Amino acid sequence: MRPQGDGTLVQQSWQLLRLDPVLGATRADLDALRRYMEDSVETTMVSLAQWIAADHRPAESTGAAGTGPRGRTEP
Repeated sequence: MRPQGDGTLVQQSWQLLRLDPVLGATRADLDALRRYMEDSVETTMVSLAQWIAADHRPAESTGAAGTGPRGRTEP
């Protein structure tokens, strides 16, 4: 992820380490899976961008000193 213009560029790279039968048996199967994953990543990033644009932020802690957002202990 890196800034680009008014937004953020997200890049993803793949390295095939082994062929798992669950992923498909042919190059065409792998290409179809890659397209599916690309669409999935794009859908996720668009949803995240819309959520951020709506100014949603994690709730600040109202708990005791030494706790952070959602009550997690700060180091």
